[in-house]
Amino acid sequence: MVVILRDAAAVFWVEYRRYVRTRRYWALALTALALGALMCVAVAALAATAPRVVLASVRAMPFLPAYLLGWLAAFSLTVQAPLAFRMVQDVYKTRPLSDLYLTELHPLGVVLGRAAATTALTGLVLMLLTPAALWLLSVLGAPLWGWAAIACMTLGAHCFGACLEAFSMREYYSDQAQPPAANTRRTNWYTTLVTLTALAGLALTALPAVFAQLFPLTGLPLWAFSPITAPVLLYRGLLGEGWRPMLWGLLFTLGFGLWAAVAAAQWRDWWSDTAYRALRWGGTAFWTVFVGVHAAVLAEAYVDDVARAERWLFGLLTLTTLLNLTLAPLLGYYGIARRPRPLRRALSYPWGGIVWQWALHGLTAGALYLSIGLASGVWVAPAKLLFWTVYLWIAFVLLGQAILIWTLAYYRAHPTHLQGDYVHGYFINTRAHRVALDNMAQLASYGVMIVLAGLGLLIGVGWVFRLSARLLAMPALGALGDWALRIHPWWGVYGGWTGVDSLWYLPYAALWAIGLWVWGWRVGVRRGFEATQSLAQWRERVDGEPTQAETRQTVA
Repeated sequence: MVVILRDAAAVFWVEYRRYVRTRRYWALALTALALGALMCVAVAALAATAPRVVLASVRAMPFLPAYLLGWLAAFSLTVQAPLAFRMVQDVYKTRPLSDLYLTELHPLGVVLGRAAATTALTGLVLMLLTPAALWLLSVLGAPLWGWAAIACMTLGAHCFGACLEAFSMREYYSDQAQPPAANTRRTNWYTTLVTLTALAGLALTALPAVFAQLFPLTGLPLWAFSPITAPVLLYRGLLGEGWRPMLWGLLFTLGFGLWAAVAAAQWRDWWSDTAYRALRWGGTAFWTVFVGVHAAVLAEAYVDDVARAERWLFGLLTLTTLLNLTLAPLLGYYGIARRPRPLRRALSYPWGGIVWQWALHGLTAGALYLSIGLASGVWVAPAKLLFWTVYLWIAFVLLGQAILIWTLAYYRAHPTHLQGDYVHGYFINTRAHRVALDNMAQLASYGVMIVLAGLGLLIGVGWVFRLSARLLAMPALGALGDWALRIHPWWGVYGGWTGVDSLWYLPYAALWAIGLWVWGWRVGVRRGFEATQSLAQWRERVDGEPTQAETRQTVA
């Protein structure tokens, strides 16, 4: 730990001093300052020219100051986004360097040091925006010390964004790929997240003033992940609704940032067995707590009878199941670490990751059940929980992993370096090897997209049948269109949401999953044997051809 902190401090000072002296940084900082000044001018002009009725309706929105200050804090993205992207790369000015620091540093220290430097440089921009923020707070009648809390929450969100960018660019740290150039276009996931929450922040500002039942949604800790919506948690505390959502939000933001930093450091040739265990066990527990806290907040506000408890439990379980499939690479479920000897009683790759995903589904289902029951005092029947858990496990998890099974069967029939090898008692794990494993880990989420595409196709077919029934005056076609969606194994989700008995969809989805797993296994084994035979024939042909020296001797 001392080595990690020491290297993180060294990288922080190198990166901070390197960028704070550049004209590009100050050009971006002055751009953010100009945007803040324009926002203050717009607010002043609106306050001077708008009718009293409009001003009265605007002041009735309790979270309007939070939304405006969130946008002011979000102007710091003009600095954070390019810095987070550039610091992830081993780039000096215009060209990549394989060893930017010219010394051996701990991979986790490098990731944390760059995230800290990005956060500190963004903090300078927030200091420049302080006069504009204080003026806005005085105009809106809010306490001036609120800007300090908003700035801290913004810096926490930016630190999470820097670590997320480090993980999202993990594919560039391979033997076959070089870090991209500075002008390479790519998706900035953190900026995309902030952009999407801009609309959510507008809804949180306007709708609770009209619909009081939507006010509890402002207490979800997940709003802390974006600087636009983070001030909502602060203003909720100022209104006397409690400070726990803000504290939970800060904890989750920093925790997910550290989680992403450890996962990103593995790609910089760390391959620590301890880190993989921390990602699997600690990350799984952290995600389970995150899901349970949000379910408790929603259940405390909206669940007052068994029917609502069942609907909320089923809806949250469906959403969580889909999110679980996308977290496999971040949790390291399919990773293989460098260790002194093979683990005893460990499943072969990738069965370990497959089973870990099954366990995550069960853990999150139990967390949702306990959170909703303890928060609302209303408990769902255990039989329904068991049925929904098993059905969603089969319909989403197993069907999503069915596309992965042919890869497992292929490498079982045609062993390659993807299984790795133990040399002198240590597991050899290369970057190219890790890239291949990560691509395999993402196949489960890709499988869900294929099933979702089939659902969309059936929806289109149903619309065509209904339209044809109206144009041709044939009610039979309309009935056929209504039954088109029922052949999809996910139709049971609609039945569970509406309360319709869909018990028989569990064995129906199981037949789909078993059929796809058997078909995928046979395809993988056949392709593996074909690849093995092709390799054997190639070796026989190469061994049978005379070498260059033998050819010259024969001619002579």
